[in-house]
Amino acid sequence: MKNILARGGIEFIAVLLGISISLWIEKNNQASELNDKVEEVHNIVFAEVSELIKYTDSRLERYDMQDSDIDFLFDNWDSFNINNAEKPSQFSISIFSTTYMEFRPNLSTLQTLKNDGRFNFIDEEIRKIFGTFYTEIERINRLQSKEDAVKERLLSYISDKHSEIIFEYPINFNLGKKQKLTTLNFMRVIEKTRSDRAIFGFLGRKSSLAKFRNNSVRGVIKSELEKIKEKLNDYLGEQ
Repeated sequence: MKNILARGGIEFIAVLLGISISLWIEKNNQASELNDKVEEVHNIVFAEVSELIKYTDSRLERYDMQDSDIDFLFDNWDSFNINNAEKPSQFSISIFSTTYMEFRPNLSTLQTLKNDGRFNFIDEEIRKIFGTFYTEIERINRLQSKEDAVKERLLSYISDKHSEIIFEYPINFNLGKKQKLTTLNFMRVIEKTRSDRAIFGFLGRKSSLAKFRNNSVRGVIKSELEKIKEKLNDYLGEQ
């Protein structure tokens, strides 16, 4: 009887030990899989941030030129002539264009990580920096929307108050094949109407909003992206 009980006890312990080992192995496997997922997400975000920095740098090249062009125009408001600009077409784009100059980074991959919950795998400190980044993106979007609105008000005002000049130097596109449109027409209109201080006001407001956006990208977006990349690099180096 004692032998039977002893044998039964050993078998029970063996079964219990087997279950415990199986659970321990499964737990370790799950932890390993989780660590792999966490590292994978950090690598994905590192690659995305690297691309965002490249995009930001390319935009800052435009913005540096735009800031310089805006300053030159308003410093020489009463005497400026587009034909004397070093790069007339680029100058006109700096002053007139909104869409071409917008800051619209591709955030689709990061949004996907947010939507499926994987973004929560990111280190908490890094996620806090991303919070500042996204807040500034929203601010930039508001600035760009305001700039667009002011540009439309300016064009409407010019069409209303200076229709003959607009007819001579058409700004609107796709209105017929006979129109000789150039990127310089807007600046020529400004030259012809510069004595109208309302135009100075509208264009000054538009240009100020553009420079606010440029400074935001230069001073906040670039800085936060570099912080995120550095933190990601440190995190991945520790793995």
